[in-house]
Amino acid sequence: MIPPWHAISEQKSIPWSRVELFVGAGDVPRLNEPDSFADLVRDFMATSWPLRRRRLQVVRFGKLLWGGD
Repeated sequence: MIPPWHAISEQKSIPWSRVELFVGAGDVPRLNEPDSFADLVRDFMATSWPLRRRRLQVVRFGKLLWGGD
């Protein structure tokens, strides 16, 4: 995780990236706000063009992320 100002400036140089801020979540939002973090990851995977284009990879990654065969 990086400071918000740095994330916003870096987003401009990374195609298809998004910046999401967890206000009050501390240094490790994936641990402090696990449900919100997981929801954002799922949404990113479902809506990001490069990921939709590579559907098989998304399915494989989703199985790793959410469990299952």
